[in-house]
Amino acid sequence: MGIKIIYFPFKGRAEPVRLALTIAGIDFEDTRVTGEEFAKMKADGVLPFGQFPIIEVDGKPLAQSVAQLIYAGRLAGLIPSDTWEEAKVMEFQMGIEDIVTAMIPALMEKDEAKKMEMKKELADVTFPKWFGYMEKLAGDGGYAVGSKLTIADLSLYNLMSWLKDGIVGIPKDMFDHGKHTKLNKVFATVDGHEKVKAWNAAVNEPKKQTPH
Repeated sequence: MGIKIIYFPFKGRAEPVRLALTIAGIDFEDTRVTGEEFAKMKADGVLPFGQFPIIEVDGKPLAQSVAQLIYAGRLAGLIPSDTWEEAKVMEFQMGIEDIVTAMIPALMEKDEAKKMEMKKELADVTFPKWFGYMEKLAGDGGYAVGSKLTIADLSLYNLMSWLKDGIVGIPKDMFDHGKHTKLNKVFATVDGHEKVKAWNAAVNEPKKQTPH
């Protein structure tokens, strides 16, 4: 089985899939393309929804990042077999998707003054509310759900990493004020995983994301 992940040259929505496959020791081709290459792929009609990320499995495309993560998560054993626990993982996962969706308009805004206003709204209102929800949902033992690593942990880790790396106009220390103890435990669990540490050292540390 050949798996190729095609995305831009940063973490973004593809990173949880990369981490899931890395943790499971499943080989994949990590293809990172330019904006020009993306535009050509879009114009050529090879992207099912006209957007990234896209993964190919034996040459067959799969779009939508959550669908991709579910696929990779099942391959990697990162989705519970218990129906209720699986539903709780997806509950947490979709909460993260709601946060990311709320961020996109501010990141895409072209007017710099309006962009900073929108980011202030995120920092002052949206993030405290939504990360408060996630803190209540998260387990006490360093995992989002249950007592084992799941795709929800990887998605939370990716989002928190993005914010900790720094986005202009949003405080980098938003998780450092004692209000997100359980979320920080989840972050530490994933960040301390030997395969994640090796991946970060080889791939992410040499090229930190540029803040938006």
